[in-house]
Amino acid sequence: MAPVSPAKELAKPKKKATTISKSISRVFRRAKASVSSNNSDSSSASTLAASCPSDAGEIEELFLQAVDGLALPKTAMDRMHALPLHQKWQIIHEWSAKQGADTTSEPRTWVQTLHEALDDLSSFSDQDARELHVLMRGSDKEWLTQFHKDDGIAALSDLTGVYAAMDDGDAYATRFTECLKCFKSLMNNHVGMHFLLEHPSAVHTLAFSLDFDQKERTLMLLEMLSLTCWFSALGHTTVLDAMELLRRRQNERMRYASLLHGMATASSVEVQAACLTFINTLVSTSVRVDDRILVRNDFLALDIVPLCQRVLTGFESTATPHLVYGMYGFGDLEVEAMGRFRKQAQVFQGLLRADTDEVVCGALDLSDVRAVLSKLVENASVQGCSDRLLHVALALLVIPNEVAMGHTMWDLVEASALDITSALLPELTEKKRSMVTAVKRWLEQRATASSEGIESNRVVLEETPLAVQTRLVEATATIAQLEAEVDRLRSQLHEATTMPPPRQATTTNASDNTLATTLPEAAAPHEAYAKYFKLLKMGMPLEQVQLKVKADGLDPAVLATSAPLAAPTVDASYDKYFKLLKMGMPLEQVQLKAKADGLDPSKLAVATPEAPATSAVVDTRYEKYFKLLKMGMPLEQVQLKAKADGLDPAKLSGGATLSPPDGQPAPPKSNMAAATVVATAPVRAVSKLPPKKTPTPSTKMRNLFWTPLPDVVVEGSIWATLDETTLSLDWSLLEREFGQEVCVKTAKTAVTKAKVVHLVDPKRQQNCSIALTRFRLSPTELCDAILSLNESLLTLERVSILEALVPTTDELDLINSYEGDMTLLGETEKWFAAVRHVPRLPQRLQSISNQLSFASRFDDLKAKLSTLEKARSTLHAATPTLLPLLHVVLAVGNYMNNGTARGGAYGFKLEILPKLSQVKATSSTRTLLHVVAEVVKAKAPDALAFLSSATCLEAAATVSLPQLLLDATALERSVDLVRQEVGHQPDAAFRRRFGPFVDTSSMSLERLRADVSSHETKFAALCTRFGFKQPDATGFFGLWSDFGRQLVAAARELQSSTAAEPEDGAGLFNQFSESLAGDATDIVAKLRKRHAPATAPAGVPNELALKLARRRQSTLKTS
Repeated sequence: MAPVSPAKELAKPKKKATTISKSISRVFRRAKASVSSNNSDSSSASTLAASCPSDAGEIEELFLQAVDGLALPKTAMDRMHALPLHQKWQIIHEWSAKQGADTTSEPRTWVQTLHEALDDLSSFSDQDARELHVLMRGSDKEWLTQFHKDDGIAALSDLTGVYAAMDDGDAYATRFTECLKCFKSLMNNHVGMHFLLEHPSAVHTLAFSLDFDQKERTLMLLEMLSLTCWFSALGHTTVLDAMELLRRRQNERMRYASLLHGMATASSVEVQAACLTFINTLVSTSVRVDDRILVRNDFLALDIVPLCQRVLTGFESTATPHLVYGMYGFGDLEVEAMGRFRKQAQVFQGLLRADTDEVVCGALDLSDVRAVLSKLVENASVQGCSDRLLHVALALLVIPNEVAMGHTMWDLVEASALDITSALLPELTEKKRSMVTAVKRWLEQRATASSEGIESNRVVLEETPLAVQTRLVEATATIAQLEAEVDRLRSQLHEATTMPPPRQATTTNASDNTLATTLPEAAAPHEAYAKYFKLLKMGMPLEQVQLKVKADGLDPAVLATSAPLAAPTVDASYDKYFKLLKMGMPLEQVQLKAKADGLDPSKLAVATPEAPATSAVVDTRYEKYFKLLKMGMPLEQVQLKAKADGLDPAKLSGGATLSPPDGQPAPPKSNMAAATVVATAPVRAVSKLPPKKTPTPSTKMRNLFWTPLPDVVVEGSIWATLDETTLSLDWSLLEREFGQEVCVKTAKTAVTKAKVVHLVDPKRQQNCSIALTRFRLSPTELCDAILSLNESLLTLERVSILEALVPTTDELDLINSYEGDMTLLGETEKWFAAVRHVPRLPQRLQSISNQLSFASRFDDLKAKLSTLEKARSTLHAATPTLLPLLHVVLAVGNYMNNGTARGGAYGFKLEILPKLSQVKATSSTRTLLHVVAEVVKAKAPDALAFLSSATCLEAAATVSLPQLLLDATALERSVDLVRQEVGHQPDAAFRRRFGPFVDTSSMSLERLRADVSSHETKFAALCTRFGFKQPDATGFFGLWSDFGRQLVAAARELQSSTAAEPEDGAGLFNQFSESLAGDATDIVAKLRKRHAPATAPAGVPNELALKLARRRQSTLKTS
């Protein structure tokens, strides 16, 4: 048969690929009798030709099956279809050998190899890297899927990152290129690209591996990053994240700085062109215009436009029009790369203009002049250039109305405006760069001047230590003089403190002599020391005041030797008000309270009690009690202790104001000190309003919490004219409504609680007491309910509790030996005493429990038996339906076991059915169960439908027939126990209730036993029919349930895989290269169209808009 030409092959409809399951079904249909040879050593050409089938159609079918398993582009598949038959058979033979038992090509093996390489780099050789690359380049979808599931992409990414971090001279770094080729093979189809994007760290590793000094590596990495951006929005976002991480890793202030630096310093034009292509792809693949502007602004801030101009200018200045042998210059590759670079530069500017038009004119009618001018005014206002727009408009107004000259000037204005907004963009950016360069140069000059100033300062600083040393010597001498002066002053102070006091004057007529007798000479009043004593009264420390006195040239010892001032004498009735003032209560409120108590509030404003003088004489008998008060002991306790010792406890409540003991005179009080205190105390303006008279209630009233006005505020206001005595109010009504009753505390009589007697173990007593409280009945009432068989009280739950409360023999002996008052016993002991006379209490309670639980236990056994019988009858009726399924499994097993001891079997044990999912395919992620499911779906769909709807099998799998028999035997024993107890219980009520129960339950159990025996016979026959030797319902029905669930799941997976979206014919790298073909205008159109929204409204261009677009397009081409 002649080979099919490519044209005819393309004209034919695409034939569905033949899977291995269909090959098995074909073999099953033909039932071949002959068995092929298994000689694996015959690999010669003669053996290959001899094994070639004579039917060309079979070769084509097998060839389609082999090609379908490869993830190849459509163009490569078309070329392979044009091959002759012998080459196709050779490809089939190689593919079948690859799908054999060689485990070295399995994804899991290579993933393990990559993990071992991370631990030991020497275990992964160059040959291993090349083999992995070749394997991934020719791998199919199943291989890539399994490689992804085993975390092979993550392992390959980690290993690539390790190689990228090594130096170029390292021996292991040479394998980095092979790892990049593996990634490139993975990214060449949709399946691999989707798997790669599920591992963002792999894309981050590619970005981190950029090294512009390595040409081949950089070209490959830029192409892969560009393809990732171009593939999908997720790829674009992943690359953006990778560039941001690269910025942080290199500690750059702006994104893409390393990318622009690499493009500027690259020695290869191809690298520069690839870098600019990546930039355009990164900018254009953003769907939203705001995102494109954001990314582009980062590149514009790095002066990408002037950089492109410099690259183009440098190439044009270096290129030679006609090269002669021996001359240096650019070759064809460099010229072609520079053409790509120039085209990408035009693409960058074209995309910039397109986005600008979209932002400015996106929702603007270009045919409406007024709308365009309004937009222009708005933009100028936003940018703060309204004055400039007005200036330009005023200049345009002077254009004459004459046709010839006016049209000429308008043409010039239009050309100038287009030049400014289009062609002059590189010049503007270059001007900006030159300005930045000038500023940088000025800063360098300033830095040079600053360095010269620093040098001069350094010389001065070197001379400074000599002057500092001289000053240090002078300061040391000054300090020594000051220390000598301090020693002298200390000696004078010591002499002043040890000097005896002066003698008192004999005359008492003159006030000066009186003052001299009460104060030391050092404390004599002096005008110069008055302000310092005021500072001491204000609370300033003595040391600070003495320093100030010394600074003013006075003697600080005068302040230290002066006696403290005595406190003024204050009435004891005002003590509590002074305490309130010390607690922080405002003076006005305290004065109001003193006024309400009939005291003079002005005394609180004039005199404030001070602490007792340190010279006060304290009785030595009270010293220990004051120490106790200082230690924090309550005053009441200290007073009680003083009273017990025969002392006056009232003296402790007075604080430090104790009178001296008898026979000891009190120290004299200084009149001058008192006068000084009175003179220096703050004087407040106090009102002279008399105390207000208010009727006194006869009972305690509730308080009204208002804020009284001070007397100063009342004077001159309306409140001063009010008098409550003129109202004649009914005060009894207020007392009746708002009076508070005085609670009389009644003395509680102590009740002596009788002691409870416990005889049993405490833990046992506690547990029994807790259980008895749930009945809420006395022990006697509970015992009567047991004797009378009260059905309302004796429920199944309560009887179960009572069975645990039955007393033991030892506990009954304790109760019987007790001869005391029975009312003193605990609840547990009372319960034991109440039931000790009940005959055969444990057996009685057990009989009641058996009767109450018989119905539920019997119904449960009947339900389980019904479930088993339903599953047995269903499976027995479906045996003809399941027979084709077993036939398919038998044929597949014999085909796979051909030539072995397990082959040629007439049947198999059903235990293998759930294990079909464990037999993995050698060339894909499928299992033998998927193959069986596909064949069964075509050959025996009724079996698949039966297994998907047979829910009774899953329910029967949870029931065990042996356990059911044991439960039935236990139920019969419980009925026998009740039958025996009927004869032992003495009361007739028990026999009347439980006699009929024994008869009816025995008959029910006999019928249940007959049903179980019948089911056992039928189930054993069903197991024998299927060759199941162990008649266990759990294993038999569970086996069919598990197999049916797995088979239905495999059929659904096959259905979902066949409904998957088909891949594009060509590889992704070829598609990306095709998108870069054409001129700059075509590339811009392709890039804008790829990620444009499908529902974007198509605007209807008018004549003015088309004219403007043609003019701008012509400007783009000329630039």
